[in-house]
Amino acid sequence: MLALVALPVRAQEPVLGVADPEALFKSPDSKLNANKQLVYAIFRDLLEANHWELADKYLTERYIQHNPNAASGRAGVVTFFTK
Repeated sequence: MLALVALPVRAQEPVLGVADPEALFKSPDSKLNANKQLVYAIFRDLLEANHWELADKYLTERYIQHNPNAASGRAGVVTFFTK
Protein backbone atom coordinates (compact mmCIF):
# COMPACT_ATOMS: atom_id res chain seq x y z
CA MET A 1 0.00 0.00 0.00
CA LEU A 2 2.83 2.39 0.82
CA ALA A 3 4.35 1.81 -2.61
CA LEU A 4 1.12 2.92 -4.29
CA VAL A 5 1.04 6.13 -2.27
CA ALA A 6 4.61 6.96 -3.28
CA LEU A 7 3.92 6.72 -7.03
CA PRO A 8 3.71 10.06 -8.84
CA VAL A 9 0.25 11.13 -9.92
CA ARG A 10 -0.14 11.98 -13.60
CA ALA A 11 -3.00 13.28 -15.66
CA GLN A 12 -4.35 10.98 -18.33
CA GLU A 13 -3.09 13.28 -21.08
CA PRO A 14 -0.60 16.14 -20.82
CA VAL A 15 -1.92 19.66 -21.23
CA LEU A 16 -0.68 21.11 -24.50
CA GLY A 17 -0.68 24.72 -25.62
CA VAL A 18 -1.81 25.91 -29.02
CA ALA A 19 0.16 27.96 -31.53
CA ASP A 20 -2.57 30.64 -31.84
CA PRO A 21 -4.62 30.91 -28.63
CA GLU A 22 -6.64 33.82 -30.04
CA ALA A 23 -8.05 31.44 -32.66
CA LEU A 24 -9.90 29.68 -29.82
CA PHE A 25 -11.98 32.84 -29.36
CA LYS A 26 -13.32 32.93 -32.93
CA SER A 27 -16.24 31.13 -34.55
CA PRO A 28 -18.02 31.27 -37.90
CA ASP A 29 -21.32 31.28 -35.95
CA SER A 30 -22.04 34.99 -35.34
CA LYS A 31 -23.69 34.56 -31.93
CA LEU A 32 -21.01 32.19 -30.68
CA ASN A 33 -18.32 34.51 -32.05
CA ALA A 34 -19.84 37.49 -30.18
CA ASN A 35 -19.93 35.48 -26.94
CA LYS A 36 -16.34 34.31 -27.40
CA GLN A 37 -15.16 37.85 -28.10
CA LEU A 38 -16.89 39.10 -24.95
CA VAL A 39 -15.29 36.41 -22.80
CA TYR A 40 -11.91 37.16 -24.35
CA ALA A 41 -12.34 40.90 -23.65
CA ILE A 42 -13.21 40.18 -20.00
CA PHE A 43 -10.19 37.92 -19.68
CA ARG A 44 -7.89 40.42 -21.38
CA ASP A 45 -9.15 43.67 -19.80
CA LEU A 46 -10.05 42.56 -16.29
CA LEU A 47 -7.97 39.51 -15.46
CA GLU A 48 -4.80 40.08 -17.50
CA ALA A 49 -4.56 43.88 -17.62
CA ASN A 50 -6.14 44.38 -14.17
CA HIS A 51 -8.38 47.21 -15.44
CA TRP A 52 -11.13 46.67 -12.91
CA GLU A 53 -12.38 50.22 -13.53
CA LEU A 54 -13.91 48.67 -16.68
CA ALA A 55 -15.92 46.10 -14.69
CA ASP A 56 -19.22 47.95 -15.22
CA LYS A 57 -18.73 47.44 -18.97
CA TYR A 58 -18.84 43.65 -18.51
CA LEU A 59 -20.50 42.82 -15.17
CA THR A 60 -23.91 43.78 -13.80
CA GLU A 61 -24.78 44.28 -10.15
CA ARG A 62 -26.60 40.93 -10.41
CA TYR A 63 -23.36 39.11 -11.32
CA ILE A 64 -23.37 35.67 -9.67
CA GLN A 65 -19.98 34.67 -8.34
CA HIS A 66 -19.41 30.93 -8.22
CA ASN A 67 -16.24 31.18 -6.17
CA PRO A 68 -17.23 30.63 -2.52
CA ASN A 69 -14.41 32.97 -1.43
CA ALA A 70 -15.85 36.01 -3.23
CA ALA A 71 -19.16 37.80 -2.86
CA SER A 72 -21.64 38.00 -5.72
CA GLY A 73 -22.35 41.27 -7.47
CA ARG A 74 -19.97 43.51 -9.38
CA ALA A 75 -18.58 45.12 -6.21
CA GLY A 76 -17.90 41.71 -4.68
CA VAL A 77 -15.88 40.42 -7.61
CA VAL A 78 -13.99 43.69 -8.00
CA THR A 79 -13.09 43.64 -4.32
CA PHE A 80 -11.99 40.02 -4.51
CA PHE A 81 -9.61 40.65 -7.41
CA THR A 82 -8.28 44.04 -6.30
CA LYS A 83 -7.72 43.60 -2.57
